[in-house]
Amino acid sequence: MNVAFACVVALVTQSTPKPLSSTELPKFVAGLDAAMRAPNEKQALAAFARVEALAERLDPMDFEVLLRDAVPGRPKKWKPGFTHGLEFTSGDTKFRYSIHLPKKAPQGLLPLVVDPGHISFAKKTDAECEAVMTTWLGLTGATDDVIYVRTRVFDQLEVAGDYATYCEPQRPKGKPDHDWMATALLDCIADASRRFPVDPDRVVIHGISMSAYWAWYAAAFAPDRFAAVVPVGSRTWHVRKLLPSYLATNVFVLHGEKDEVCAFDEARETVAELKQLGAPATLVNVQDGEHVKNTFPRWASLWTDVAACVRKSDPKTIARVGHSAERSGAFWLDVERLQQRAYSVGAPPIELKATRDGNSISIEAKGVESLRVLLSPRFVDLARPVTITVNGAKVHDGKVPFDSKAAFRAVWRRGDGGAAYAASVVVAVPKR
Repeated sequence: MNVAFACVVALVTQSTPKPLSSTELPKFVAGLDAAMRAPNEKQALAAFARVEALAERLDPMDFEVLLRDAVPGRPKKWKPGFTHGLEFTSGDTKFRYSIHLPKKAPQGLLPLVVDPGHISFAKKTDAECEAVMTTWLGLTGATDDVIYVRTRVFDQLEVAGDYATYCEPQRPKGKPDHDWMATALLDCIADASRRFPVDPDRVVIHGISMSAYWAWYAAAFAPDRFAAVVPVGSRTWHVRKLLPSYLATNVFVLHGEKDEVCAFDEARETVAELKQLGAPATLVNVQDGEHVKNTFPRWASLWTDVAACVRKSDPKTIARVGHSAERSGAFWLDVERLQQRAYSVGAPPIELKATRDGNSISIEAKGVESLRVLLSPRFVDLARPVTITVNGAKVHDGKVPFDSKAAFRAVWRRGDGGAAYAASVVVAVPKR
């Protein structure tokens, strides 16, 4: 019996109006675990339906605790070291990733560190991929402290001849765009989170050069998913219009001043803009650093600060700028319907800024027709009315009921126990 389960056993037997019995609670936990590991959303919802009646009898906070605890995988057999060729599905495509696990299975949860991968490894072996991962683990000394993943997403796209088509405006219709590829990275993280004991509040994404480019983008695309992003020697043109999205995400930019591939000034200017917005951004400049030489090794001194980062799960103020309908919300706000569904890298159509104060929520929204506001007893009193204002107009003023199915669906889709919100309400966005 894990700690979260034991705590909830005590809670539901003391405070819930219709407590689950000592036989019903383990049945619910087992059913929830099976639903969380279903291979697709349809099967996941069908599995959850078998225990939904039990879920609705739980106190909302107790349900969130169990929902969060259901995501991390706990392998029956722990295989330390490297494993290659793990498969996950994103959309209709199967991708692979490599993983490194510590020597001993942890009692609790471990941080997850993710490297998006690089197209230069398209034709390289697993052993060569392993060598790169070993370099990072050696620099940071984190070999037995983290779960480390390197995806082969971009390797596979390069082999298929699809990777180069991501660049705008020459990307052919129907070919992968930035959001499509960021979704693939998030699906990899979700898969690893369901297989292994990943702490959802300590997920870090990093990379160098091209992989740093995608680390930057993934963190803007899903700012609620990461405790920190660490791009090393990267361009930033693709995220300059998305900088408000990093408002609650720790950003560490490691860049050599002598980098002749990706200009140092671009990195410096981007960090300055982030700081102006109030984002927690740090520039680590290496005076004698080139693109890789003398720069990447600085990870050795940076890891302690990065490892201390914990995701801000429920920030009072959130912002999101986005290109398409793919995962266009963040934290406790989701977009239900857009005014324009086409991907647009040059002019991001989605702009959101939301602030909560007790049971009052104020939202500014552009390019959106309707929103889903996600609510949790962690930050609102569900027994009292919730007032929601969008673009200056009051769109909701009333109680929001506990909805276990919607909460489960949101967590399953994100593969993130930290995205557990017991209640939600859809509101229309008034025209400006």
